[in-house]
Amino acid sequence: NIAIMALLLFLINPWVYWNAKNPMTPVLQTFLYLMFSYFAAFELFEIFGLFGLAKKTTIWFRGLIIGIFGAALALTHAAMLPVVLLYIITLLIVAIIKDRKKILMAVIAGFVVICLIAPWTYRNYVVFGRFIPVAGNAGLAYFNGNVHWNFIEKEPQRTGETYKNASLRVLGIEGTPTTITHWEGFKDSNLEEFANKKMVEHIRNHPDLFIKKVMVNAVDYYFPVFVSHFLAVKSTVAEDWAVTLFHCFLWFPVIWGVFHCWQKGLLLLGGIVIYSVWYFPFVTSVSHSLYTMGTMPFLCILSATGIVYFFREEKHATC
Repeated sequence: NIAIMALLLFLINPWVYWNAKNPMTPVLQTFLYLMFSYFAAFELFEIFGLFGLAKKTTIWFRGLIIGIFGAALALTHAAMLPVVLLYIITLLIVAIIKDRKKILMAVIAGFVVICLIAPWTYRNYVVFGRFIPVAGNAGLAYFNGNVHWNFIEKEPQRTGETYKNASLRVLGIEGTPTTITHWEGFKDSNLEEFANKKMVEHIRNHPDLFIKKVMVNAVDYYFPVFVSHFLAVKSTVAEDWAVTLFHCFLWFPVIWGVFHCWQKGLLLLGGIVIYSVWYFPFVTSVSHSLYTMGTMPFLCILSATGIVYFFREEKHATC
């Protein structure tokens, strides 16, 4: 019943269908994260005794599968690289402590990830003259997010000004997005490096604002209406209300689901955080829950668990 309900909740999500036609990778990321986390987390679940299924494949093969899905996930978006590394490192540490038979699996998974992303890393060296695993436009995305809010920069985004133009103005870079940037990244790698250094400097000098921004961003991805007060340019559209109401519908039963299945529920919540936390320091002004799509399967499972257990208890009370 929970599996069927979770699938239905995912299928009625209108943003899934909008993102399916989006020229970015949210649906692919969602699939790859679900597959990667399934195989990696299964090993962790087994170590902690949450599953007792018989293994039909070898350590080598399971490590290879985790590595392949992990590398594919990392190549879909730069923010997914730390997700993959964190999962594999966690698996390695837990294996060292509790089940040393799985150490080889974690090592194989990490080796496969490194081998599969190496060609793209070499490409970055040829193009930019430096080794960066996937992409390096974090600085621009960071300031795109800064100017979106009214409490970070002295002169954030103005009415009638795009957030990209506002970011360039705050950074002190002359030019327009047409002449300076290309698909959310600088055309000149020197400007990219400059923005990245400015980002590090800003976080170091304003840790309080960074923490506040992360918290507001975390809410904004799921419930944009609740943080509209903090916007630099005040605007609340029907879409913001639709996203907020739908996610409220999903999140409210989650508490009930975690209460009834607290071990697996907390692990699923951990999976949601691990996927999404890397986006929180950056820009949120991307509509239709683009950067939370990868958390939807776990969220739907937890929500379905809460709904099913609620109606089971209601039925039992009625009887």
